[in-house]
Amino acid sequence: MASLATSATLFDVDVIPAQSGPEIKALLGNSTSKLEPGAIVHPHPALRDADSSGDLGTDFKPVVREKARWKSRVEVDIILENHTCVQGSYLKGTVKIHIKKSSKKDTPLLLSQGKVRVVGFECIPQKDSKCTFYKYSALLSEIAPSWKGLFKSPPNEDGWAEAQEGVHVFPFVMLLPPDSGCGTAKGVLSISSGVAIQYIVMAEIKVKDSATSKESIVHFSRDCEVWPRLDPVSTLATNSRPLVAEVATRVFMGGPGKIRLSARIHRYHWVAGQSCTVHFRVVNDCKKLVKGAAIALIRTLTVFKPKPHLDAGDADPDACQTSTKAKCVTESVLELGQRCSKGHASAKGWWTGVAPGQTSEFNHSVILPPDVHSIARTRLLEVEYTLRISVGIGRCSSDVHVILPIRIVNFLSLDPPPTVP
Repeated sequence: MASLATSATLFDVDVIPAQSGPEIKALLGNSTSKLEPGAIVHPHPALRDADSSGDLGTDFKPVVREKARWKSRVEVDIILENHTCVQGSYLKGTVKIHIKKSSKKDTPLLLSQGKVRVVGFECIPQKDSKCTFYKYSALLSEIAPSWKGLFKSPPNEDGWAEAQEGVHVFPFVMLLPPDSGCGTAKGVLSISSGVAIQYIVMAEIKVKDSATSKESIVHFSRDCEVWPRLDPVSTLATNSRPLVAEVATRVFMGGPGKIRLSARIHRYHWVAGQSCTVHFRVVNDCKKLVKGAAIALIRTLTVFKPKPHLDAGDADPDACQTSTKAKCVTESVLELGQRCSKGHASAKGWWTGVAPGQTSEFNHSVILPPDVHSIARTRLLEVEYTLRISVGIGRCSSDVHVILPIRIVNFLSLDPPPTVP
């Protein structure tokens, strides 16, 4: 059966936000998922020869969304068996299609091949600033074996077939490609102020009035999560050379001598939820006792707001204005322990600081929150993490610190839940 001619151009990953934003809004509706009456999608020419299911984008006529009509003739629902997926694993669920009983005045409905789509998009708090970065689709005839029960007769030469009235339920199993041919999954993100990375699973089918030949598309979507697949051996391997940052500086009331801090971590990638250990080396040439050490995890969120008019010459659709916000996500402070005193067999704490004229090496760690992960930029967003490693002589003096970059991954990317077809 023929595929949806217009659908190959929906959610294209190479489209700028000025085009993809209105398209996503028309397809997903408002904040309560309600479609505007008479909502129409204006497909744009495909930037590739074909989409992931092999469909050619050749017809670019505006398409009415069936559920935006006052009286919808077909209802579609999609129910998922698993909400979270990793590239290379299976997404399972059921597509439910309700062909409503027609009256004597109604003409038969014709249906064309349906699809299940998985789409990921970035969102920033600016009008129509949503951008698709991940898209994969599969024909229902390929992933739902009982699909043919929806039709009364075989399809015609254009791929249209008369629909069978009633409620039809089609279990499906869909393999998400392990490679990046349909875009690279990033996991999910939700930060205040409207910054987010979201995914949907959408079921859709094309509908045609046999009398007027008017076409529309009925669709329904639900939220899901898609995470990248990473090789645990290479991702968590120790670097051939450790990551090191060093600094030497004077401190207030510390005299002419300096405090020299060297911080070292043995790898670049870390897993959300684990303990990240840093090796400290402190050379104290000042007159004060180094009383504290700390590790802070800093998140840097960069938003790239589309501003085509900023280009000096011809309008550049990729021109943007950047804004960066840094925030301390978590911090672990190493407090000064008690020193050995006469008449006591033990003392509180294990670290006793670094006395003037001494050199000390020690380890300290910070627990990475389970809901953080690094996100590379596609168009609108980038999330990076750094460790701010510091030592100090007290509250009245500024600390001595260095910065080390790290990349945080989700455990699901390393050990995805098992799925079978």
